Amino acid sequence: MISSNMSADPYPVYPLGMATVSAALAADGHDVRQFDLLAQDGSDERLREMISWFAPHYVGISLRNIDSVDSCDPEDRWYLSTDLRLMKVVREATKAPVIIGGPAFSIMPEEILDYLGGDYGVVGEGEHVICGLIDALIENRPVPRMTRSRHGDGTRDAVAPNPLWEPAMVRFYREQSGMVNMMTKRGCPHHCAYCTYPALEGHRIRYRSPEDVADHVQHLKDSYGIDTLYFTDSVFNDSEGHYLEIAETLVRRELHVKWTAFFR
Repeated sequence: MISSNMSADPYPVYPLGMATVSAALAADGHDVRQFDLLAQDGSDERLREMISWFAPHYVGISLRNIDSVDSCDPEDRWYLSTDLRLMKVVREATKAPVIIGGPAFSIMPEEILDYLGGDYGVVGEGEHVICGLIDALIENRPVPRMTRSRHGDGTRDAVAPNPLWEPAMVRFYREQSGMVNMMTKRGCPHHCAYCTYPALEGHRIRYRSPEDVADHVQHLKDSYGIDTLYFTDSVFNDSEGHYLEIAETLVRRELHVKWTAFFR
């Protein structure tokens, strides 16, 4: 699994998409390795070494952004050019099929799959469909070029499994930004013209239970010494009192952490 993101604006943030899909694959019995281009300083050589050493049967690439969405940005922020170079490195290093996914890919999947020359694409929440796709490929069953994941049913605990944390990557992001990020819900009921979140996550909000969030926080504290968290949920205000329940649960369990939130 490869995270292609190289943007550190506004903060370097852990590639949760790649890590969540990796967790689903690992839980299904697959041997998974993760390569984060940002944490590896964009090194093509390190990627080649990883692919040569691991000899993967399949390669997944997660795309976070298409561009910087800033028309006044004087720099070249067309991120797909980096992804195209990344694809060239992968193709030179292995003959394994390449599966492309991630939020950027899901915005315009057919065009990006053609542009990058991937073998298969996953639209939407990849952790729900990736194992079935890999099983079909292993069994040589017919597989469509594009697999689409449906959004969850709006109930609690219908978000995603906890990410498959990579210790070296956790250290990198803690050193770079002082925190790691996590998601406590998905979906947005609003219809803002400029925003892609409802298309990516659905219009119905799906929550992780406060106890599950607290378990996740406990794991990050105990295993990695994390005491500052960055919530990357799509929208803050809702009628369920979700964050109040989380705060009360953290206090009751005496989980003393600082947390901030980034919402679009």
